[in-house]
Amino acid sequence: MEGIDRAEIKLTRGIPATEAFPIEEIIACSEQVLRDHGKTLLQYQPAIGFPPLREEIASQAGVTTEQVVLSNGSIQLLAFLSETLLRPGDVALVERPTYDRTITTLRRAGAKVVGIPLEDDGVDIACLEAAVEEQHPRLLYLIPDFQNPTGVTTSLAKREAIVSLAREHDFVVVEDLPYRRLRYQGSDVPTLRDLDAERVIQLSSFSKLLSPGIRVGWMVAPVTIARRVTQIATDTYITPNMLGQGLAYEFLHEGKLEDNIARLRRLYAPRL
Repeated sequence: MEGIDRAEIKLTRGIPATEAFPIEEIIACSEQVLRDHGKTLLQYQPAIGFPPLREEIASQAGVTTEQVVLSNGSIQLLAFLSETLLRPGDVALVERPTYDRTITTLRRAGAKVVGIPLEDDGVDIACLEAAVEEQHPRLLYLIPDFQNPTGVTTSLAKREAIVSLAREHDFVVVEDLPYRRLRYQGSDVPTLRDLDAERVIQLSSFSKLLSPGIRVGWMVAPVTIARRVTQIATDTYITPNMLGQGLAYEFLHEGKLEDNIARLRRLYAPRL
């Protein structure tokens, strides 16, 4: 039909706008980190990831470096985590709807995936309580900030209720935070890990903050779980994407990531 703008908007994935990529800064940071750490980044390295980047993330998260594991995107960490925590037939609870790759990943590990309906301020707590009582889950996976695909942010009251249920019924909470830094108004709500550092495992990545092409995600977890995930990573690929991790480190270390997040907010906020 004439007069219709045929520009494609893809709703199946959280795909960054190509104009969001800081290409000149990426070129500069890549050159600098290769000059400073090239021999390390181009060689086989431990699967747990580039030590300087782990130290930067640990410092920002207020945890020890031992608790931080890097990988080729957070979905790979979820796969390793599923292999670590789940056995065939275990129940994994998720928001309904949720990110489709999460469902695929959990099912591949043999889990029975059960969806909990979402409300405007997070999962329906009454439905969650009923599912926990009936299903005895091993884990609960959530995207509590700007949830994919709904955009919902879980309220503090519901976060506290979720953590309380996890303690009472002894299941693990996995919170995925790819969008948390892209807040355009209001104030941050404490993370689930802020409320219970032992019960909650945190995932995030640089895909939305820098570029999905660099393939760098991270996990913050208790040391025992971090070590088990690292062993699976070692057995899977020996060494992760060190060049991507080096680039992410340089952005963090030089303060360029914060500048880029501010630029992304200015770019995306008017599009809401």
